[in-house]
Amino acid sequence: MSASLSTDRIDQLLVLSVSRTHGGPLPETLCAAGLEVIETLQSQSDIGAALLVLSPPAQSAGPADTPASQSALLALDSWVEALAQSARPIIAVLEGDADAAVLPLALACSMRVAATDSLWHAPLPGGGITRLLQQTLPAALAQEWLLRRSPLPASRLHAVGAVNLLAPAGHVLQSAIDWATALAQHPAENEALLGLWAAAAGAGLAEQQAAERRFLQREQIAALRSGSKGQP
Repeated sequence: MSASLSTDRIDQLLVLSVSRTHGGPLPETLCAAGLEVIETLQSQSDIGAALLVLSPPAQSAGPADTPASQSALLALDSWVEALAQSARPIIAVLEGDADAAVLPLALACSMRVAATDSLWHAPLPGGGITRLLQQTLPAALAQEWLLRRSPLPASRLHAVGAVNLLAPAGHVLQSAIDWATALAQHPAENEALLGLWAAAAGAGLAEQQAAERRFLQREQIAALRSGSKGQP
């Protein structure tokens, strides 16, 4: 099989790892499996965050130039959309250079961790990449990357906030686990805060202020109930 998806659990952190033997478009079966995991994640209340580990393909030669079928493109679109709309934080972990095939997945995630000396190859159409670039990068840099068709160093993406954490090669995954563990400690709060974040884009200021007041009131009530349980 040219690509596979495996899952692991570290306390309240879910780790999804994508392995590929060749570059090129992601197989439809891989995208379908990824979508299923993300959909299932939404119902697992004890998981506070997830890591999506995207490793470079083992071989650059092979079926990398094979064009993606329409069904494979649709499967990728669905996976990307599920990542972007996830009610839990999902952190992309790039253990090496990032090829164009995985860029939509990486940019759809909430946050990103990458190797300090890695290169991110130029984006290609697919998965809504032009929209994702607008959401994660300054317009001038996004257009430069798209139109010049040249790789960008992860350090430059980190400088503009598109990559949250840089780690030495060989230590990226462990650094991401250490960094993300704190994010995974409060699943219910994470879901509520990301819900506020998602609603903010289409809400007026007064509407969002009211939503935040309701959130704070619920937090205060929950804290009082938690405290009362410990009373004799």
